[in-house]
Amino acid sequence: MDGRRITATRRPCCGRRVVAKKRPRSGGDGFVNSVKKLQRREICSKRDRSFSMSNAQERFRNIHLQEEYDTHDPKGHSSMVLPFLKKRSKVIEIVSAQDIVFALVQSGVCAAFSRETNERICFMNVSPDEVIRSLFYNKNNDSLITVSVYASDNFSSLKCRTTRIEYIRRGKPDAGFPLFESESLKWPGFVEFDDVNGKVRNSELTEVSRTEFMTPSAFIFLYENQLFLTFRNRTVAVWNFRGELVTSFEDHLLWHPDCNTNNIYITSDQDLIISYCKADSEDQLLEGNAGSINISNILTGKCLAKIKATNSLPPEECNCSSKCSGKNCSSSKRFQASRMRSTVADALEDITALFYDEERNEIYTGNRIGMVHVWSN
Repeated sequence: MDGRRITATRRPCCGRRVVAKKRPRSGGDGFVNSVKKLQRREICSKRDRSFSMSNAQERFRNIHLQEEYDTHDPKGHSSMVLPFLKKRSKVIEIVSAQDIVFALVQSGVCAAFSRETNERICFMNVSPDEVIRSLFYNKNNDSLITVSVYASDNFSSLKCRTTRIEYIRRGKPDAGFPLFESESLKWPGFVEFDDVNGKVRNSELTEVSRTEFMTPSAFIFLYENQLFLTFRNRTVAVWNFRGELVTSFEDHLLWHPDCNTNNIYITSDQDLIISYCKADSEDQLLEGNAGSINISNILTGKCLAKIKATNSLPPEECNCSSKCSGKNCSSSKRFQASRMRSTVADALEDITALFYDEERNEIYTGNRIGMVHVWSN
């Protein structure tokens, strides 16, 4: 099944089950999609693929650590907030909407940060006992949907709320309104977001030998290519419907054995995968516990770019131009970077959530202590 499922449970901080969903595409007009498919059919695929790969390499060539945000507020987002909501917690989900970055931590607190001012705008928890479980950006009406449980009913019911981005930008997260009020979403109920417009498909069963296709721990169905992206024992592979291996990745050993859609990102064209990976063996001696952010081509398996501690610009360096030495730079980017407490190696340790903003060409990562880092060129 396609979509993201959030199950109602009695414990607010239990494990999450997330089913792969199709990434939202910008400009969801059916006519535009048909034109794109015709273009792909008429234009030579090899030329298009090589251009796409070179474009991706250029896109991530000079990407570096630019900013960091802290989701933790020791005072809590409310004077009567639940005690566990005041504790520092790891980031489990990141969502970007225009110029706002939303970071959800495991305790259930969600913070909104502005990419224009690099300041925290607000917390999305609108009541003291609200524990947010998941986020979803609805591009159709430019709003953020939050799925929450509450202490008042022993965390047993899921409540959905939608808030326009323009209200959040003004620091008014309570200006939203509830969804599905007539639905009973008590345990073991669930909420699932599906971007495939609720279409019903029929299919025939194809048996595949287990020796050829080992059961993965997780998978993502790639609609554009009609292929499966599978995850098993930290490795990624691409298979077709006949259980035949299409692509194996040359340099993409995942850091987390229990991979899910919150710590990897598939681009809307389904040609790139961005993941938090194990560093090369020779780099581990220099980088310690830091991993790397790898960008690989899904159809070829080739690693196109890699962000690691030894090749990313340190915070004290600027990226203005070839003429700028960096030491006497007075740009706003350098000023923002100078406020960061984390080094590049620190930011690449214990990454627990990852998101790529395709419009801004920025990668956002969250770690175990609730910090969010912005990687941009």
